[in-house]
Amino acid sequence: KHGYVHDTLILGLFCHNIKNISFLLWVDDFGVKNVDKNDVDHLINALKELYTVEVDWTGQRFAGIDLL
Repeated sequence: KHGYVHDTLILGLFCHNIKNISFLLWVDDFGVKNVDKNDVDHLINALKELYTVEVDWTGQRFAGIDLL
């Protein structure tokens, strides 16, 4: 509905068919690679249609692991 599709080779990786954004879904955690904050806002709003979303702009944790 919002243009996100599964990558054909990497399990859990999703890419947008037009925007320059991709994310990796790990259970209930997302790691997002992006160029434009508007693309991230698009993803967040799409997720909020179905789920409760909590955003950590610091990116310090993913899947329970401290990254920094």
